[in-house]
Amino acid sequence: MSQNRVILFLSLLLFFCSCSATRNLTENQKLFDGSEVEYVLSDPPEKKKFTEGELLNLARPKPNQPFRLWVYNLVKEPKKQKGIKYWLKYKIGKPPVLYDQAIVDRSRLILEKYLVDHGYLHAEIEIDTLEHAKKVKVIYEVSVNELYRIRNIYLPTDSTIFAMLTRENQQQSHLKENQTYKAENLRKERSRLATLATQNGYYGVNETDVYFYIDTSKYVDSLDVYVRWKPRPDSGSFKKYQLGKTLVYPGYSLLDTINQDTDTLFFDGLTIIEDQHFFHAELLRSAIKGRENFIYDGRLQASTLNYLQDLGVFKFINLKTEKREEDGLHYIDRIYYLTPATFRDVRYDFETNTRSGSYVGIQASVNYQNRNWLGGAENLNLNLSVGGETQIGNQSRFINTLEISAGASVAIPKLLLPSINPYVYRDYVPRTRFSLSDALQIRTGFFSLNHLSATMEYDWRTNRQIRHVWTPVTISFNQTFDIDSDFQEQLDQSSLLSTSLEDVFILGGQYQFTFSNQEIDKIKPHFFFTSTFKLAGNIPYGVSNLIRPDQNGYGIFGTPFSQFAKASADGRYYYERRKFTLANRLSAGVVVPYGNVEVAPYSEQFFIGGSTSLRAFRLRQLGPGTYVNPDTDEFNFFDQTGNIKVEFSTEYRFDLFSYFEGAVFVDAGNIWLLNQTIGDNQEGQFGFDTFLDEIAVGTGLGLRVDFDFFLIRLDAAFPLRQPIYNQGFQWTINQIDILDKDWRENNLVWHLAIGYPF
Repeated sequence: MSQNRVILFLSLLLFFCSCSATRNLTENQKLFDGSEVEYVLSDPPEKKKFTEGELLNLARPKPNQPFRLWVYNLVKEPKKQKGIKYWLKYKIGKPPVLYDQAIVDRSRLILEKYLVDHGYLHAEIEIDTLEHAKKVKVIYEVSVNELYRIRNIYLPTDSTIFAMLTRENQQQSHLKENQTYKAENLRKERSRLATLATQNGYYGVNETDVYFYIDTSKYVDSLDVYVRWKPRPDSGSFKKYQLGKTLVYPGYSLLDTINQDTDTLFFDGLTIIEDQHFFHAELLRSAIKGRENFIYDGRLQASTLNYLQDLGVFKFINLKTEKREEDGLHYIDRIYYLTPATFRDVRYDFETNTRSGSYVGIQASVNYQNRNWLGGAENLNLNLSVGGETQIGNQSRFINTLEISAGASVAIPKLLLPSINPYVYRDYVPRTRFSLSDALQIRTGFFSLNHLSATMEYDWRTNRQIRHVWTPVTISFNQTFDIDSDFQEQLDQSSLLSTSLEDVFILGGQYQFTFSNQEIDKIKPHFFFTSTFKLAGNIPYGVSNLIRPDQNGYGIFGTPFSQFAKASADGRYYYERRKFTLANRLSAGVVVPYGNVEVAPYSEQFFIGGSTSLRAFRLRQLGPGTYVNPDTDEFNFFDQTGNIKVEFSTEYRFDLFSYFEGAVFVDAGNIWLLNQTIGDNQEGQFGFDTFLDEIAVGTGLGLRVDFDFFLIRLDAAFPLRQPIYNQGFQWTINQIDILDKDWRENNLVWHLAIGYPF
């Protein structure tokens, strides 16, 4: 019955949206009803669906969203340009998009150019229209012929320096024989050749100095490309330049002129002029590439600007260059105007969630940052986080779980390595980071757990897309105390749980590799991948085994240390378009204890659920395997962890209006134990032949408010497939009843958080 009411409501909403769309139009106005692409008089392109989608994305105008047009027509014209009526009509609603022949004609030219730029040199587009009930749909009738490819590339043959540079570096060219003709590749080649000239000392050369002849007369479906350099009337502009003097104003203000009361410092080829001391001279010298009398290289200037930006201590960075001739040599003097940013800031984060049983979780954190702590762009970070969970209406226990964590870290903008010097991409700042943190978890009626950790890590890039983080030293100590007597009885019955909660030292290191091809300020599909490998306990185990080879189990100051190997990987693909993004994530991990222990420490095990994982399940509620905690309601203790994790998520994000975005998502995954089982039914162990049958699935809707500098996210999710006590995994789609209060209390999980889940 409830499902029929939902269908009836949606049908009525759709009816009213459609019937009111044209009611306010004048006699000569027609509502634009969208565009279509049809291929005529020729075979469609090789990638028809992709090309058709790109053409429709470029076509203008864009039709109205029915709901926003309905709201606009529904609300009367407000008397003032403010208030709720104005907000509804012009922020939520949107005026009707009218058919305009001039806009459609310009759109046809844009679409034709797109096809030509992608190899269909003789493409033609005609326009047809379908008119009905004061609505006009535009049909773009596309005629394309052969897809042109590059047959021959002819380089300049003269003896000029630019011609020789072109021939000597042809292997790096963006133009290849038998390659599909694309105008974008010509643009990239212009940029490459101009950069090639500037990095060899020829200051001032740009993309307009390179041009191409395209000859299509010889072949039916291919063409020849002639690469040429444009001659300049002023031959002096092609002089070879060296670097001259370098002046730096590290405290420059855009509001004031240069202060006359300044100090001047000469340091290792730099002339530093300042009226207030902000930065050490060594920092500026390491950031500014190139020295006096070096051959001018445009790449070094771009690298310097990127490096200064990555330091995170400058609000504005401006470079002024001046040409100078001395003793027959040509020099480029550089003047850097650096405006300091605000070094100190405080950030607050807040997150809340709910689950069945009237449980409400909340977490708040504060983060203090000083980006220039000691004058050398050292980044000091202090953070404090407090979170807890309570059950509304529970008179006996107000707080079920309380988590308090604090941490401090310092990042130094260099690699403090004694002898090893890995290749570092010069556009980004390498960092050595020291951190110390402590996390206290109090589970009322069960136990308290403290996790103390200290690390040292090296963070650097080898190119724009690849990042390395090596942590040679990580030391942590897990301590469990204040164990409740009733919970102690549970520990006595479960060796797996009791062993994972034992006091333990963790001494080891890890390496993390990250790849991302996302381009800032470009809307295009991109890929992200990160993987981490961690080893712990091998060195202390080897030393202890040499000293006492006959001893069974080793420790440090009477406390055992853990020994394990842990690997994890996370891959994401974002199909990003102007109006929507399809985000996908696949992650997996495994931790294997060995040697000195049989169970991996609690802090190193995997868990699943929560606002950034399977959102239909609360944090640590699911798994391992088919296990369901029978005492969840009575004891409020479900903290299931495992040795293996597999997780998949896909999320369709789309624009709604103004700052608002919507999302539809599906999450799936689970955790498992490696060599142990849990519960009376001996569940939770991973098996290659069974793990696919033990995948939980959840879905939901999301509402986001994007303010550019941060995003607030509200997600509502519920399970589609979940483990049922003593029944294994069951699909629960046929039980969905959103209008039923009991179903919502037992299944609907809410998450309020900052930022995207992935």
